[in-house]
Order: sequence, then C-alpha cells, then structure tokens
Amino acid sequence: MNSIIAKMLILLLLPVVPAALNTWLNPDMPPWTETSLEEDEVNLSMVEAWPEQPLWIDARSTEAFEADHISGAVNLNLDHFEDQMIAFLDVWQPNQQIVIYCDSRQCGASKEVAQRLRDDMGIDNIYVLKGGWQEWLDSKQ
Repeated sequence: MNSIIAKMLILLLLPVVPAALNTWLNPDMPPWTETSLEEDEVNLSMVEAWPEQPLWIDARSTEAFEADHISGAVNLNLDHFEDQMIAFLDVWQPNQQIVIYCDSRQCGASKEVAQRLRDDMGIDNIYVLKGGWQEWLDSKQ
C-alpha cells in the first residue's frame, strides 16, 4: 500500500520539475490569464485613462437598467433595439467613444449590440467593457 502511494506521489510531482525549469529558462514569458483583452474590448483602467468620458451603453435588460446602471448610460438592448435607438441618438456624438456593457464576463449581449451599431450605423469607435456590469460594481467597492 505504501508503495502505491509513493508511486502516485512521484507521478504527481513529475510535472513540477519541467515547469520549474521552464520558469527559470523563460522568466520574461508573460503569464496566461483570462484578463487578456480581445480586439474590441477595454477594461476600466483603460477607459479611466481616456481624456474624455465615453458614452456608456447598457446592453442589459430594461429591468436591470432601471434597477441600477452607470451614471449617464443609455439602455440599448437587443429586445428593444429600435425603440431605444431614439434615446441613443439623442445623446450620441459622432466622434465620441462608446463603451457597451452587459451583465458579466459571460454575457454576449454587449458584443451583439456593438456589432449591430457597427453594421447598421457604421460606427467604428465602439468598445466592450471586459467583465461588464459586474466588473463595474466590483471596482466601486
């Protein structure tokens, strides 16, 4: 029985040696993290560094928007896109950067709204907030 446990420990520790060697030989190799950004994504620190405030677009449901949202944000979701477009057009400036957010990291609504604005309106300076509404809430605590 002790022999089996010893062999299992050896098997579990075998990958540690190459991993340590790799870290030692490649110390400047960037770590892989889930926080890497896709081409059209931004994080809060990037947005806060911009010289001008962006137009915030909340792609969450109307109910979620009414419960709470980023100050000055406009609700524009796929369920009521045409109806909510009027409120968007009332505040949108052609050269203003737009940041769209939805519920969380897994929410795809912000990307869909961004793509629709690109396709329908020809707007290029649209970004998606990585982490969405939850990231915003976490940063304010």
